[in-house]
Amino acid sequence: FVASGKREPIDREALDTNAVSLVCPDGVVSMSLHVEDDGTMLAFVLIAVNTCFAGAFRRNEADVVEIARSMGATKLAFRSQRRGWIKLLGPEWTRSGNTFEREV
Repeated sequence: FVASGKREPIDREALDTNAVSLVCPDGVVSMSLHVEDDGTMLAFVLIAVNTCFAGAFRRNEADVVEIARSMGATKLAFRSQRRGWIKLLGPEWTRSGNTFEREV
């Protein structure tokens, strides 16, 4: 659910640390867990691919949030060049540039 149509660089350091990939009927999502400079534990979506029908984000958001929480994260974030995400995301999400973030 983070497909932007453009390839964005993946943080190689994140891949070498705490990363998890999840597969469901809608597709796959990979997240890494790392500590921000301010000490916040952040679950960052590295890549997400929707292989099914529209609405994958809404159907799976609660599960992704719960998995991020179980990893010890206090925030969940992803980057996308698509501006339309702001219309799809609920009020718990904030946007800074092309980064979208929410508390878990």
